[in-house]
Amino acid sequence: MIWGVNIHRSYANLPSSEVLYLAKSLGLASVRVDVYEADVVTIAYLHSLLNVAETLGLSILPVLVEPNVSATGSEADTYRWGFQNARALIEAVPAIKYWEAGNELDLRCGIPGNTGELPSHFDDTKYALCRGAIKGMYQGFKSLEQIEVGVNTSGRHFGFLDRLHADGVLWDVTTWHIYINSGMSKAAVRAGAEKFLLKLASYGKPISITEFNQQDGHLRTNSASTLLDMMNAIDSLSASQRVTSAYIYELLDEPHLAGSEATYGLADSHGVPNALGTAVKNFTGRR
Repeated sequence: MIWGVNIHRSYANLPSSEVLYLAKSLGLASVRVDVYEADVVTIAYLHSLLNVAETLGLSILPVLVEPNVSATGSEADTYRWGFQNARALIEAVPAIKYWEAGNELDLRCGIPGNTGELPSHFDDTKYALCRGAIKGMYQGFKSLEQIEVGVNTSGRHFGFLDRLHADGVLWDVTTWHIYINSGMSKAAVRAGAEKFLLKLASYGKPISITEFNQQDGHLRTNSASTLLDMMNAIDSLSASQRVTSAYIYELLDEPHLAGSEATYGLADSHGVPNALGTAVKNFTGRR
């Protein structure tokens, strides 16, 4: 079981090398980072991360984010974008063997007012664009190297994965994002984890929880205990449900963002750990 954390290239107050050292100091073994295209800047950034990560024994999981799928003209266009960028990235950075194809594309095509639990809860036209992007990324990543590719959904939007599966879209790792309310009882956290991980396991693939936290970050006094309840529930179910890794969202606060998303960090924007970070370090130190 690998415990990791999400990071961003956009962190303004901490160099990328110090970001990785901070993740390591909290006992975390992997970082997930968002990338948006196979341009020169992105490729150089990934190489700079690798140079430091390898010395620290950290792995890197990049997620290739399709930036404009809802405005793209056709499924063929999104497929082409996905294939070209995925293939260019693995050609340029062959040392990375695990990638995620898209980020919460279920949110791009859901029909408002539905839970997302059924395939019919997604708009046909928008879904087709998302399907094209995922198929293109998957086949691009698979075209040259032995790469593992994850495809994600968020919350209860299992209808998105059901629909992809029915359409013959392939993936290697089922990845999932979950945010809960602070203050949920330990029993409720455990029951929810059991229910949802059982559904995810039904796809017959390893599971990676590539984003998790509570919806208000560290704003409440009980935030650290709620995050620990999530980590303990995931840990205890990891063997039975084939959960191979879990990535907390995220490493640093982002005070420039609006609302609670500014306070998801395990440390402030300058890298000083907060109560969540201390709790995570204590958790990983017991393992």
